[in-house]
Amino acid sequence: MGSAFTCRLDEEDGFEQAWAVEAERRLREIETGVVQTISLAEALAQIRVILR
Repeated sequence: MGSAFTCRLDEEDGFEQAWAVEAERRLREIETGVVQTISLAEALAQIRVILR
């Protein structure tokens, strides 16, 4: 059981590191203008149109 727990912690560490890399990439894209953000209201409006 101890090794399974240790393995699970290692997987979580990998997940957090992968997410940190992804978050940095997304932030760079926003800061450099590669992507533009939209408001929550606009995102929800777009989703409603798609789901109709």
